[in-house]
Amino acid sequence: MTRKVFWGLGMLALLAALFAWPIFFREAPPSVILISIDTLRGDRLPIYGYNRIETPAIDSLAGDGVVFENAYSHVPLTLPSHASIFTGYLPVHHGVRDNVGFRLGDEHSTLAETLKRAGYSTGGAVSSLVLRHETGIGRGFDWYDDDLERPRWGEPLSEAERSGAETVQRALGWLERQVEGSVGQGAGRSEEPFFLFLHLYEPHTPYKPPRRFWDRYKGNLYDGEVAYSDELVGRFLDGLRRLSLYDGSLILLVSDHGEGLGEHGERDHGVFLYREVLRVPLVVKLPGGRQRGRRWEAPVALVDLFPTILELVGASAGSHGDSPDGISLVPVLRGKRLARERWVYSESYYGRLHFGWKELVALTGARYSYILAPRQELYDIVIDPGQRHNLLASEPASEIEKVREHLRRELEKFGGLADLPAPELLSPEELEVVGALGYAGGVASGGEEVERPDPKERIGDLNLYRQAMGLKKVGRYEQVVEKLREVLRGSPRMPDAWDELALALRRLGRYAEAVEALEQGLEIAPHRVEKLFELCELLVPLGKLDQVRAILKKAAEKRPGEAKVRLALLDLQLGKPDAARQLASEAAPFLPAAIPFIDGVLSYGKKDFSEALTSFEKVADELKKQPGTRIPHFSFYHGDTLLALSFGEDGRLTHGGFAAGAEKLLRQEMRLYPDNGSALAELCALYRAQGRRKELAAILGRFARDNPSPQGRAQVKKLRRAFGQW
Repeated sequence: MTRKVFWGLGMLALLAALFAWPIFFREAPPSVILISIDTLRGDRLPIYGYNRIETPAIDSLAGDGVVFENAYSHVPLTLPSHASIFTGYLPVHHGVRDNVGFRLGDEHSTLAETLKRAGYSTGGAVSSLVLRHETGIGRGFDWYDDDLERPRWGEPLSEAERSGAETVQRALGWLERQVEGSVGQGAGRSEEPFFLFLHLYEPHTPYKPPRRFWDRYKGNLYDGEVAYSDELVGRFLDGLRRLSLYDGSLILLVSDHGEGLGEHGERDHGVFLYREVLRVPLVVKLPGGRQRGRRWEAPVALVDLFPTILELVGASAGSHGDSPDGISLVPVLRGKRLARERWVYSESYYGRLHFGWKELVALTGARYSYILAPRQELYDIVIDPGQRHNLLASEPASEIEKVREHLRRELEKFGGLADLPAPELLSPEELEVVGALGYAGGVASGGEEVERPDPKERIGDLNLYRQAMGLKKVGRYEQVVEKLREVLRGSPRMPDAWDELALALRRLGRYAEAVEALEQGLEIAPHRVEKLFELCELLVPLGKLDQVRAILKKAAEKRPGEAKVRLALLDLQLGKPDAARQLASEAAPFLPAAIPFIDGVLSYGKKDFSEALTSFEKVADELKKQPGTRIPHFSFYHGDTLLALSFGEDGRLTHGGFAAGAEKLLRQEMRLYPDNGSALAELCALYRAQGRRKELAAILGRFARDNPSPQGRAQVKKLRRAFGQW
């Protein structure tokens, strides 16, 4: 029952409802705490019958609350799933279909925005850059802590993860600041109620629990991560009790999706729509522990959280509409049944967007699970909860065929069968982040009419791809190339694999092959301007400058500022400063930093470093006005200029402030361009001057691992000879 319908009842019915349901916020609505444990399977907790781990904190919270036995996610990916939690809308309606290339628009109010309008202070702390505020998920928060270190380009997702212990500490710190405004010592209630979103990431791959959990669960590290997550939840709940906030708050614990763990061939999540990735834990603790100990077996959905929370606290979704795809679970919390049979819609476009496979959509109910794929699937999850026996695998009985036809018609009502809009073009800043997350950014175009394979037939290619990424992490690029070529024989429309193949070949110095691979990826997903720029960087060492110029002119149609700056740099390389200045002027309406940047590079080339610094400082000021804009290799030119000004005429380091700035910028350059040997050489010179032996050895080792090409080896050998003996 939605809030709109509920408040539309007559006064008698309203009074009856008030007497039937204890009002725990007569003076003020309760504070709301939403705990999301990423990638936590519902069937991996003792409260759902799993006996191989201990989770005392979650058990205790469940004992104080209501446990929903069959809660389902709508997409097995972090960002779109949280978008459904925060808006009450399905992915097909809120528009976020993947972790990359989609943002949550402002046409739907978020939970934080709605509660803020209702007088709540709002805070959030997340443990992954997938939920960074730029995605739109941070809208409506007074305080949203996504302060995670940005890792190097192309490094795996683990590099973008913050320890849950730190996230818990920061969340409790925010709560302590809220309680400082309490009325009366230890009152446990600030002057206004608060909404806190706490996101933990521990159960996500790679599984690296602390040593005590590693030793205890070394046969199943996923369980070790779940057990550690419980410890973190316990630490957080203890903090709530210490602040006198636990008992009076509305606390919800949930996950965005589960984890494959190999049951159907998928070792993590994202592609398939089986219950291991869709069924998630859901515990709702009401203020004062009302209705504690109750359990609800019928299916519920993550979109139900939004209307449930709003009805419980007496808030409205406002002008953006109060009729989301979810239904309020308040009747269940009162001990009543839901008004109608529930079918939960789920989808996965991950395989289509990244690998060129067919998308999957599904419905899950109390008895049946139906998955629409090239080879359709229907399971009786009452007698076959593990979904091992596809009722449609052989000639189905007439009654089963009727069920399939009914569910196919039901599925059409959700609108998930409409064609997928093309992903957005990401800004350079966003591309930097998603590249660092380990997403190659190879999001294929949405509107192509091509025959796509069933993911069930090609899941082995994904497992090979994951193996290749593991080899990449340890710098074994020859084997990465072998694995990716094997992947592409089976899934030739996988842009991520083509992009990663191009990167591996570039690391090996095989530029001509890298060009071919990148061109294959662009043929599948041609909208990615950033890949055109990468292609140019591969063509320059091959001497194909005319081709570079043609590509940059094409790129200028979509990103004129950066494309013309790159053309200007090309002209500088060819000794044409006047042409470079003209291109900078053409770029300036789109990228005001273009003119001072080219001026700075010209001064840098003349070794007039003071003049160059003046220009580069203007560039930095302009870029602050255009968040997300990037100028190629600006961090190198700016950093090397500062480094040059750090040394006196006697060759000694005299300006520590400049040196610190130079180090930061040069390290940023190497994060963006790990094969930039010039940035490496300058950092080595700085570390040599500062006597920082360990840092010098570490950065040389890192470069050698990342660039095992003949050129890379020669560069490292030269620098070790120059700086190694001192």
